[in-house]
Amino acid sequence: MKILINGYREKKNKKILYGGPRNFTGLLIEHLNSLSHSIVSLSIHGKKRIDGKFLFKQEIKGKNPAWFLKLRLNFADIFGAKSAAYPKSLKRPRAIISEAIRRINPDIVLLNGYSIINWYILRAAKDLGLPVVMAHHGLWFKEMNTAGNDMPAACEKMLREMEKDITRFADCEIFLNKYSRDEYNRKLIKIRPGRNQIIPLPYHPMFQTKPNETLKLKGASDDKIKIGMVSRWDPVKSPQKFMALAKQAKKQKLPWEFYAVIKLKYNYKEIDKFKKDFSKYVNVIPQLPQEELKSFYRQMDLLVLPSRFDTSPTVVMEAALQGKPTVISPTVGWVSEYKRFGAGDWIINFDKPALVVKKIAVLIDNNRTSFTRFAKHIETKHSPKNVFAAYDKLLRKLVK
Repeated sequence: MKILINGYREKKNKKILYGGPRNFTGLLIEHLNSLSHSIVSLSIHGKKRIDGKFLFKQEIKGKNPAWFLKLRLNFADIFGAKSAAYPKSLKRPRAIISEAIRRINPDIVLLNGYSIINWYILRAAKDLGLPVVMAHHGLWFKEMNTAGNDMPAACEKMLREMEKDITRFADCEIFLNKYSRDEYNRKLIKIRPGRNQIIPLPYHPMFQTKPNETLKLKGASDDKIKIGMVSRWDPVKSPQKFMALAKQAKKQKLPWEFYAVIKLKYNYKEIDKFKKDFSKYVNVIPQLPQEELKSFYRQMDLLVLPSRFDTSPTVVMEAALQGKPTVISPTVGWVSEYKRFGAGDWIINFDKPALVVKKIAVLIDNNRTSFTRFAKHIETKHSPKNVFAAYDKLLRKLVK
């Protein structure tokens, strides 16, 4: 079976394990190759010039061909829209993408994560009558406008309609857990019975082994409790709440040291005012190579994830496989599994730092049996072998 996926250009640092759909795509290609499928990727990039030209070329040949398409996508007409109706200027890019897909000639299209580009691919593939599977690696409408930018109401409404097109046009939608499916079904659009499936996110196999390198941590000592966060600088991840927790712990003179593997270079109006103080209370560590990240997890007493919303963050799995629990907010997709394995007290609302400190103080000396069970559950249910066997079964069902 020839499967077309949305691709990503070569990452700059191959030693760093990037999270999200990019990491998932690498595992997907590896496992579907082993199941005798042919995987072809299409990367689409916009251009500023209005000259009617586009570039379509095959960048990688061989076992997994990779195609690159560069054209004007008319994003400005979306973000500057005066109404929620799709601009007529979207028709030409869609037709070009449709022709590119026709030339690639896949049996099915599998989209990982959603974006305006993936909306184009979805609609272009359906114009050709191809079956399309959409994997919800996040919920666009939940993350939309979290950057604190003033998005026009018409634009926001249009983007929500684009996300609804997944349910209107995709042959099957994949949700990572019941929590995200329920949120989407209740707050965006009613999903169609029989055309959706829950397939969990896989972990990367490297996190099943001990690190072969040791990361040196600033200010670390045996008499201090080490609390960590692995995240991106993004309002949806609420890094300011992690800083508030560190600030409160310092105020109470607790022997706690805070560490965050995070890049502070991104600019978000809503949280940038916290950037300067963040480094005062938190030891900031840049992105880490894979083995050092494992070492980071192992050196923490616990991890914290105060996200405003998170579908199925991989850091929870990675930490659990390295023997460390994570405190999560009630709006993180792992909540049902935490409760299932008796770890409900590790779900905390981060709005009141003093109360959070009090609850974490109790957890530090808590019995970790529930997390041992949770880690074993992760190892089985979220193993790449089991996850991609489910993908294989679904894809074969849709391509008859």
